[in-house]
Amino acid sequence: EVEIANSGRLQMSFYKNILLFAIIDDIYFALTLNTFQETVPTRNEAERIFIEISDLLNIEFSLYQPYNVFDETIRRYIARNWIGLSSDETITIHPEGTRAIRNLARCLTPHIQSYEMVYEIASHLDTPISEAELLNQIMKESEESIKSSRLLPESRSKVMFSHALSRLSKLGCFTTTYDSSAKKPVKILTRVKEIPSPCLFSLNHD
Repeated sequence: EVEIANSGRLQMSFYKNILLFAIIDDIYFALTLNTFQETVPTRNEAERIFIEISDLLNIEFSLYQPYNVFDETIRRYIARNWIGLSSDETITIHPEGTRAIRNLARCLTPHIQSYEMVYEIASHLDTPISEAELLNQIMKESEESIKSSRLLPESRSKVMFSHALSRLSKLGCFTTTYDSSAKKPVKILTRVKEIPSPCLFSLNHD
């Protein structure tokens, strides 16, 4: 039996991202289908979620352009007999595709867990806080979540936590100021609007 230390799992995730990029459109579509749970999505509904997912993780896979590959991805899934597309453009998952789609969706579990933790903690911020202090708080809470098996060790990534905060800033959830009283200016974040709750965060990614 091979056991990988938590630190090793995190380092392996760095290299895994490079490999995931080659199939990231298939992964995004698998996640898209998972968000609908027991309902049957239409092609337009699936495309909207597909783009929402790619926007959420844009920093992790920054070279990815979702708008040009959605139709191609659907055609690829149909060719594999993983899904069917009816005349009214509703999508159904075939038994042949169930396992593959589930496994593809799991590929980004660490990313989703990282972002979900940041969004959750950020939603309770009522006073300005330095970015460094906030990241330390997230790192501490994520360590406790790993101990209680609520978080995968490779999800505890300061880089991904930082990326999630950058995403929230881009959405206008934070204003950024700098405290210049110290030798090195300190970046201060102030939450100015509600933190969104992406559809991925409500799923079970086990």
